[in-house]
Amino acid sequence: MSDPSFIPLLGNVGHIMKGIGWHLLKACEELISKMNSSLVVYLHCRVIDDGPLSLYKKAGYSIIKTDNILVWLRLQQRKHLMFKELAPNTLNFDDQPNE
Repeated sequence: MSDPSFIPLLGNVGHIMKGIGWHLLKACEELISKMNSSLVVYLHCRVIDDGPLSLYKKAGYSIIKTDNILVWLRLQQRKHLMFKELAPNTLNFDDQPNE
């Protein structure tokens, strides 16, 4: 797996109203697939954010690492690092997740 410091990292788009977050995530993925030769995307999602975590899992992202509980000593919330390999230019905005 590639070093995530050289690969696109998405912000937490899952906080947006139902449906809009899905389209925003897919638009980001499409843009990344057009602009970057690497079709690998990483993102962070806070452990306590069940809605966004569910959205990312439905979109095909996998958790590859979770912060140690000791991050609380630095007054930070725990996060999951998530990963997805994009298919080259086959993304479709109309592919809604099944609820």
